[in-house]
Amino acid sequence: NYEIPAEGGLVGFNISTNLEYNIDIPLDAQSWVHLTDTRAVREEVVQLSIDKNTSIDTRESIITLIDADNSNPLISFNIIQQAAEPYFNCDAEPTYTLNSDGGEVIISVDTNIEYDIITPDDTSSWLSFNKESDGNTDTLTFSTISKNDSYLPNNAEVELVDINDNILKTFSITQSGQILATNRIIYTTKYGYPIELSVTEGF
Repeated sequence: NYEIPAEGGLVGFNISTNLEYNIDIPLDAQSWVHLTDTRAVREEVVQLSIDKNTSIDTRESIITLIDADNSNPLISFNIIQQAAEPYFNCDAEPTYTLNSDGGEVIISVDTNIEYDIITPDDTSSWLSFNKESDGNTDTLTFSTISKNDSYLPNNAEVELVDINDNILKTFSITQSGQILATNRIIYTTKYGYPIELSVTEGF
């Protein structure tokens, strides 16, 4: 066995043979194990390059030297690569406020762990979200569904939680309500005393 750290590295070994041979790397390992060097001196030196493992899972593969003439296996060995340390980075601000006409909030998450996006049940009537992934980087887009015609704001507390329901990040999104218009009206009593009234539209 060859044990490789998560950062990747090289596996090198010497072969002394009078046979023609091939290096068989399984298809599911060809994305992270690469044949980088085979050179002949008095014996041949074979070198494999192992890519960095960004997953929190270990990975392994059996590499086989195969007789080039009859495809019989000559020797096999196992490569085991250690898992990466788990990490979670999110650029979300604590609060986001959108105007009553609506808008969107875009958040970036860089992580190698699984997580869920939790929003209140009543949020679906005014807020939607979409998740796009590129490797270990996710782009979360929260969009208002429609204009808020109410004088009351819409509020949502969003939680990002891991598979054990541990909270990784929280932030709030608010869609403002309609602006209240207030008028000042001053009346004068028959005794000459002024009375000031405030009248608010919508109430």
